[in-house]
Amino acid sequence: MPRQDENIRRILGRAAQDEAFRNSLFSDRASALEKEDLSENERLMLLAASDEQLRKMIDAIKDKPWYERNLAIGGAGKLLIGAAAVAAAAAIFTPATLGHSREAAYEAHALSSLKQIYLVENQYREEYGVYAPESVLRTKDEVRQILEQHQRPHGYEIIIESSDETFAVTARHKTRADTRPMLRIGPDGEVRILPSPRQD
Repeated sequence: MPRQDENIRRILGRAAQDEAFRNSLFSDRASALEKEDLSENERLMLLAASDEQLRKMIDAIKDKPWYERNLAIGGAGKLLIGAAAVAAAAAIFTPATLGHSREAAYEAHALSSLKQIYLVENQYREEYGVYAPESVLRTKDEVRQILEQHQRPHGYEIIIESSDETFAVTARHKTRADTRPMLRIGPDGEVRILPSPRQD
């Protein structure tokens, strides 16, 4: 069986060469990957990557001959896949992954967003000794891009609460908040699943 990164490279390589497939990954990624020969972990890694992350991974491998593609995905590309893997691994143990692949994609995207904002908050604390207030976080390019992605009418909305000493970032489903659990991350970096009102 191919190693996990080889399957990821195969998808990225196809996206780099096949414009129609590449466009489908950005318009409806869950459907584009539905018939691909991927493990559940591999599928969730690709679903968890933001559009910007996926674009960078494709660009890293684009226009490279096949014998250079192992090198092309090195460095930043592998770090991006690793970040997506964090969210994907967490998503495996949440209820949404048992449902429709589209809902799994929404949840994986939300998990990835929580982890990225967590990293920005901790970087800010290392530099200034306190956590960034929400108003400052929203000016950071990484966070602004994440919040823009979550402006879509479906999936999860991101709610940020922050003070000097602590913070909480919550993902709440936009259309099914009464039945889907909320996801929350704080200073310890652990993603917690909060029951929906109907599950209380």
